[in-house]
Amino acid sequence: AGELPNSFIKRRLGVAPGQTSQKHKYFFILLDHLDSNVPCYLFLCLCSNLSVFHAVIYSLVTVLIHFFVNYLLYLAKIRVNPL
Repeated sequence: AGELPNSFIKRRLGVAPGQTSQKHKYFFILLDHLDSNVPCYLFLCLCSNLSVFHAVIYSLVTVLIHFFVNYLLYLAKIRVNPL
């Protein structure tokens, strides 16, 4: 469900599935990394005693880890692009 708004926006801009908009490239790269973990952390806020502050921090840390692992895979020539 978290990826639906991202996909909707991309389709309206004419971006093909699996591609990134060149006009707003970095925004969509960040959105692609955030779109699945933010709803998960918000769900945890509702179902546990996780605060919204901690959910935001965990989301940012998760995105940083995602970027780091992607870059390592790029350096190992397993991934084609670093982001």
